[in-house]
Amino acid sequence: MLKELLKKVQKTSGGLGLLILRVVLGAIFFKAGSGKLFGWFGGLGIEGATQFFQSLGIPVPHAQAIFVGCTELLGGSALILGFLTRLVSIPLAITMIVAIFTAHKDGDFYYPLVILCGLIALMDTGGGKISVDHAMSRSE
Repeated sequence: MLKELLKKVQKTSGGLGLLILRVVLGAIFFKAGSGKLFGWFGGLGIEGATQFFQSLGIPVPHAQAIFVGCTELLGGSALILGFLTRLVSIPLAITMIVAIFTAHKDGDFYYPLVILCGLIALMDTGGGKISVDHAMSRSE
């Protein structure tokens, strides 16, 4: 039963368009997560991210900064590879929903909304033919 469920999650088709969407969204999340955790790419680092989360009124800001940073870093990496695309899109979408209602509550929510829509598309379609998901579903 678990094997059948995994096959359904990995089943995907679609070509270059899904690859481009996946890699771009994955890179955005990889950059954001590594910035939160390590200060890479001009990010705030864990202390800066903690302070930012605290300023937004997010409970347990240090733990949340670590959790969100790991979700974005690992989720972004998985999207780039096309590994468990449908599943990994769920926690990333949740981070965008939270961002819309916290960091972007002033009305400037278009950027996270577009990312959220892209993630919803990936939840629907999967990673496409050029993905680890597709390769794994064909090998079984």
